[in-house]
Amino acid sequence: YLDGYNAPSPYTYYDQNCEIGVSGGNTITNFGAGGTTINVIFGRYQNNIKVANNIINGGGSTTAALMTGILLSTGNNSSADVYSNNITFSTTSTTGCTGINTSIGLNGTSNTVNVYDNIMQNWSVGGNFYMIRAATGGAPAQYNFNVYNNTLSGLTMSASASQTNFLYLQNSPINNANVYGNNIYSCTVNNTNQFVGIMLGFGSVSSGSWSIYNNNFYSITNTGITSSLTAINCIYLNGIAPALSVYGNQIHDITMSNTSSTGDIWGINQSYIGTVSITPQVYSNTIYNITNNGSGIIYGIYCSPGSNNT
Repeated sequence: YLDGYNAPSPYTYYDQNCEIGVSGGNTITNFGAGGTTINVIFGRYQNNIKVANNIINGGGSTTAALMTGILLSTGNNSSADVYSNNITFSTTSTTGCTGINTSIGLNGTSNTVNVYDNIMQNWSVGGNFYMIRAATGGAPAQYNFNVYNNTLSGLTMSASASQTNFLYLQNSPINNANVYGNNIYSCTVNNTNQFVGIMLGFGSVSSGSWSIYNNNFYSITNTGITSSLTAINCIYLNGIAPALSVYGNQIHDITMSNTSSTGDIWGINQSYIGTVSITPQVYSNTIYNITNNGSGIIYGIYCSPGSNNT
């Protein structure tokens, strides 16, 4: 638990260069089974923090509160590295679980947040799930955000939940995003809303670039009953940067198994309609073996026909 000084601008009195697990990883187990919010590793008012090489494994069938493996909270224009952590939760709690929450670095003008080489395998959850989340709360987000070579596999759900997300950047977009080499596979979810592989959105920037490439999505099944909402969204861009590239992604063996569902399946969904002129580059992606047993539609690649899209 690292809680630095809530320094005013220019934030030079934040804690600087703290490290958790870099020189030798920590093993944290047997937590949960209560009603108190759990943040296994927590940092706030930090800059250039590193969290690496830690093993986190716990939960508890009666856990009745939100659980987060690694939470890096408030830090204006702060940089951070989160890498080579192995996180597993097992709980029937319907409150929800987050593996890594990197809301650090908001109001970014020059900072970089890197999340890479983390593994989350064999999770069993009963509520909403986020592997990597950056909830900005409407503030300008990180300037540079890189998410690469992370693995999510073996996820199962003991009860229905609203949604499941691998990478979820919410409310305000980053200036430069690079999301590549991530593997999401062998997951069975029970979502009443949707499964989202990668989501960047809820806003736009007038400069900068987003690149989403060489990610793999396969053997993903949603057994839930969705209404008119999306059942599965592998890559969802609900926001934009002027330079957008989506390429080399593999999406296959994706299934909506519930015959009562009316939700759609989207391989790549670029649904932005706004005021920033863009020319999306979507190429060399491979999408196949998509099955929707409900009445919804399957979209391999969808680009919004907005007036600013060329």
